[in-house]
Amino acid sequence: MITYIEDKSPKYPPRTYANASADATIAFAFDFGTPGELLTKDAVEKQGKLYIQVFPSFVNSLKIKNVATFVSDAKVKTINIAGNSLPIIIKNNFTQLYCDTFVHEFMKLLINHPIFDCNIQIIRSGGQSGFDEAGIKAAIKLGIPALIHCPKGFKFINEHGETICDEVLFKRRFEI
Repeated sequence: MITYIEDKSPKYPPRTYANASADATIAFAFDFGTPGELLTKDAVEKQGKLYIQVFPSFVNSLKIKNVATFVSDAKVKTINIAGNSLPIIIKNNFTQLYCDTFVHEFMKLLINHPIFDCNIQIIRSGGQSGFDEAGIKAAIKLGIPALIHCPKGFKFINEHGETICDEVLFKRRFEI
């Protein structure tokens, strides 16, 4: 259910631009001013794609309706889930489990909203910890094909801010 693409580069920007080629990027973040969030927004805008920011504090019907309207009007078929990594989430007193639950609930409500008129073919992300990871887990639970385009070496950041390059550990996070 998950397709993995390991980028040629061990750096994050190339995979960010690749993932930003989706029809729409939904960015979940407590801090949209981090270098990663700024890069994501830039990558999406440079490719002329839809960029939607979601502050992950609570899900309400107006937020879901607004996103459903934007996504449906754009006839979105592919969604990139992006957002803060785990160290930033922990700094805001939240956990990976919170991210997983929030993104799953958000996406479930989105695709089941009455005005949602899209056939989502794939949800993709860079597979980073935090909201990237949560997006792939949500895709799996919702039965939507998932694609992870990650840096060379299957690089991700753990809760301590340490960079891990390990394919087995990378993929183990998505075993549901």
